[in-house]
Amino acid sequence: MLDSFQLWASLHSLLACGFAVTGQHCTSVSDFMITFGQEETSMFVNLMTAIMVLFAADAATCPYPASFFIDAPKSLEALEGTCLQIPCKFRGNTAQTTANAAGVWIRKDPRFAQYPENVVYNSSRRDNKYSMTFIGNLNEKNCTTVLNNVQKIYTDNYFFRVEDGQFLATASCDPVKIKVSDSVWSPSIEIPADLKEKDSVTVTCSALTPCPQSPPELTWNLQTDSQRHFKENTKGSFTTKIQKNITLSDSDDGFTINCSVRYPINKGENVKTAETQQTQCFM
Repeated sequence: MLDSFQLWASLHSLLACGFAVTGQHCTSVSDFMITFGQEETSMFVNLMTAIMVLFAADAATCPYPASFFIDAPKSLEALEGTCLQIPCKFRGNTAQTTANAAGVWIRKDPRFAQYPENVVYNSSRRDNKYSMTFIGNLNEKNCTTVLNNVQKIYTDNYFFRVEDGQFLATASCDPVKIKVSDSVWSPSIEIPADLKEKDSVTVTCSALTPCPQSPPELTWNLQTDSQRHFKENTKGSFTTKIQKNITLSDSDDGFTINCSVRYPINKGENVKTAETQQTQCFM
């Protein structure tokens, strides 16, 4: 059996050689083959090639070198007139941020020194272009932000930056694409397949929730004691749901479920609505 530690050490050196790390000892492909054999060498050379292709692709898509990164959704959808929550945590070559740290959001191009007009929000200032609120603690590397009163013209890429004394860093390779719609998303109705009379089933109606601070209201033509849920999805978006457990009878065959969603906009002064219908049929 191969020595896994020796295998990893040799692979690391082989990868380093592939990336031409200055001053680092390189294990050659021939040395690797002598140690582990032709089959293992072929497998790891293919792996190394794939990794190098991925790194090259990243370099091509991010022309601005960065040692500071954020974990945030690549894209988010917002509804015009309401708010949008941007889940965000930062990492990388960073100092420990303090209570005086400022969070900055930059639109379109991360090179804000060249394009200062692209700065839309700086938490250390009062005269900002956008109304934004950090609900995450920057001292805990949490940059989660709520963008208020979203406008259609806000559709663009956004970059996060931290300014804390001598520590200044922009996540120039991690844009968050925000797309703003003036149309409401229709709710989604979920009914189990292959329904039979006397089955006990859970019926669900759900709606995209771009801003948990201002969730939509869901209503349907089932009984009013439906259970309401609020769920955070794996990609950082949120969903509002209503559910109802029912035991099917013959009167339910062919019954049409209507589910409506109402999104408050302009601080609740108006609403935008959408409706979905679905008919349940027995086998």
